Amino acid sequence: MQSYLLVLGNTPELSLAEISALVHDQVPEIWSDHLAEIKLENDEEAQQLQQLLGGVFKIIKVVCELNSDSIIAHQQVVDFLFGKSNKVTFGITNLAQSELVISDSQLKRLLKDGGQKARFRQGSQWGLSAAITQHEPTVFDLFVIRHDDKFYLAQAVAAQNLDEWIAKDRKKPYVAGKKGMLPPKLARIMVNLGLGSLSQSIKNPVLYDPFCGTGTVLIEALLRGCEVIGSDLDKDAVAGSLENLYWLEDYFQRQFKYQVFKSDVASVTQQDWKTKVDLIVTEPFLGKPRSNPNELDDIFKGLTSMYLGAFKEWSKILNNGATVTIVFPTTVTSKKSYNLMSLIDKLASYGYTLQVNPINYARKKAVIVRQILVFKYKQ
Repeated sequence: MQSYLLVLGNTPELSLAEISALVHDQVPEIWSDHLAEIKLENDEEAQQLQQLLGGVFKIIKVVCELNSDSIIAHQQVVDFLFGKSNKVTFGITNLAQSELVISDSQLKRLLKDGGQKARFRQGSQWGLSAAITQHEPTVFDLFVIRHDDKFYLAQAVAAQNLDEWIAKDRKKPYVAGKKGMLPPKLARIMVNLGLGSLSQSIKNPVLYDPFCGTGTVLIEALLRGCEVIGSDLDKDAVAGSLENLYWLEDYFQRQFKYQVFKSDVASVTQQDWKTKVDLIVTEPFLGKPRSNPNELDDIFKGLTSMYLGAFKEWSKILNNGATVTIVFPTTVTSKKSYNLMSLIDKLASYGYTLQVNPINYARKKAVIVRQILVFKYKQ
């Protein structure tokens, strides 16, 4: 087993929860706010894991420990790069520059003096861009990292497929303003959280999104091997979700198993359910995004009633041991905080047990903050 570092997303707590959901046999070791270590067999396993994750930008393999003497450390990096190709192309991001100075110009000079042609590519805070690493697979995306008073040389071995994520975010044919606001990466994280809490014996689990909107959750679930069912009260959302699923099949040149229909969340049991559901992953209506503070008491009372009614109905279609990954809204004014945490005890009486404590996910200046929760259902 080798050490690999996962570069966590903008909400590290959520990224860690997703990793823990998929990597059951170990607890990630925190190296910094945005780096966590796990053990993997090889680069291929790291690349396979990266394809599954929504909240990890890159996976970096620890290559060797570096000497704390800058001169020796430079030579160690040169030794690693030397002879890798006729002309080696590399970028190096030093996350420990204040303690161990590594100069890219000095590395190039040492390589040239040794007879090795080299080209340096400039990166950013977390190394070379995905565009470079994706389209130039022979480039070496290197890092210098400090942990527990030791320095390490590491190399990125996997990164998010930028083209694919952009396509899923911006190239779908149907968009619907505020209905399509759930980011694809967050949808993938939520699907993974739900799948990770299911029994490992369930093959091709059935996922249901009762507020499917533009089909973002359905898309990510299909790509994770689920059979999906979606519904929405808005007939345009139903038609639009189907249009986006057709696009998905065309984009990936694959066929998927899905059904989408018009339904109110309070009457899902009226549908012809051929099979019970293994997991629900959804973002319900979260209230008006720009609500007047004077309206919030009534808004959150209404949301509490809607959520509770939805959970009651879902108990009729869920398999025993099913999971529910869901967004709860929360907001804070100068006078009061609003959330749906009072629901947790009430839901326990219907068989729902909280598996993952609420994790906040919010974009800058967001008034309504998403809280991601995972429940386990037992009859």
